[in-house]
Amino acid sequence: MRKKEECESLREEKTASARELSINIDDFTDVMTENKARIAELQGLIEVKKEENIQMEKDLEEAKRTREDEKAAYEAAKADDEAAAELIMKAKETLANFYKDNGLALAQFAQPPTVEAGKAPPPPPKTWDEPYGGAKGESTGIQAILGMIHEDVLADIEKATKAEEKAIAEYEAFVKDTKESIAANNKAIEDMEGEIAECEEKITTATEERASAKGELDSVMEEIKVAEPGCDFATINFPVRKKNRQMEIDGLLKAKAILQGGSFDAPDPNREIKPGDSL
Repeated sequence: MRKKEECESLREEKTASARELSINIDDFTDVMTENKARIAELQGLIEVKKEENIQMEKDLEEAKRTREDEKAAYEAAKADDEAAAELIMKAKETLANFYKDNGLALAQFAQPPTVEAGKAPPPPPKTWDEPYGGAKGESTGIQAILGMIHEDVLADIEKATKAEEKAIAEYEAFVKDTKESIAANNKAIEDMEGEIAECEEKITTATEERASAKGELDSVMEEIKVAEPGCDFATINFPVRKKNRQMEIDGLLKAKAILQGGSFDAPDPNREIKPGDSL
């Protein structure tokens, strides 16, 4: 009985321990699996962020080259326009100084006299006897045209300058936004790499604890295995051995009663002897 109870207690204790260790091993395995999956997911996200940064760096380089080309074209066009404006002003000033230095009048040419058929021509107009005064009307028109051209050139310069300023502002805004996006990606990558390190630490810890639990489980199973033959014998044979022991006790009690003068009816040969019959 004592052996049977010890075996049952041992088996119950060791079985419960083995069950608990098995559950712990499964939990550690789940931790390892979940963290490995998370690491793979984070590594994929990091690669996406890195590719985005590479593309944005290329976009910055392309925008820089475009801006440099636009700036060079603007400066060249501006230089040409400024040179043209200066040349126009010099031409205008030269023309004005020519008339001023020569004291030329502003009067138009007098129209030639009209001659009627059959009559003598009138005397020449008085202005024909005077010195040549120059084509003042034409000069005034040219000066006005030059002035308008000069204004158009200046307007073109102003328009191009505003366009250049707008392009600069857009470029600077693009650079600012792109660099902020790159910085945000780098921060996200840094955070994800930190999380990967935490996952790897969890995997390492879970692996070590799983190995320890597995070692304990193997030890418990070995104890069960070592105790199994004796416990199996005691457990399996306990009912038979108990019955035999009870019958042996009954026989001894019966023999003792006979020695003390007791008598018993003849046993029924067809009846199975049971423990307690001697009582």
